[in-house]
Amino acid sequence: WKSGVEEYDKRSKDELWEDLGMPEKKLPFFQTRLDPDAAVDPWSEDGQQWLDNPAGPAQNLAPRWHQLVGILRLIDRVLDSRPAMLMDGIGVGKTMQAVGLIACLAHYREHYRKHGKFPGKFAQRFCKKTGGNIPDLPTMIISPPNLHYQ
Repeated sequence: WKSGVEEYDKRSKDELWEDLGMPEKKLPFFQTRLDPDAAVDPWSEDGQQWLDNPAGPAQNLAPRWHQLVGILRLIDRVLDSRPAMLMDGIGVGKTMQAVGLIACLAHYREHYRKHGKFPGKFAQRFCKKTGGNIPDLPTMIISPPNLHYQ
């Protein structure tokens, strides 16, 4: 049994961001800061101002190395029209990787529409299923009730 991500073993986080084609080092549509006490509504205008305050107590929020690798591998599988399975232990970020994949696919679809290619290491690739862009299909997220508030 192998990890399935051996090709990324020696890649740094910066190199993984390059592979994703995201030089700003953030996932599309994701918050970059969080309230550690979960007392602020990040979707409200006041909450956004609170999070954007560099002198405030908000903490930086960024995916970890293994989560970036997971997203890269999932994108690779999507482009090949192949299934994938996330099998990390409890609490290591499978939900973030799944939502990160959905966000990246939306970003990649738009990037391809504008530029005729995907960003990053996928620039020379096409979606095997369509021969071009990623299809705009609905996404269903099924999660246990305890994740609804995360």
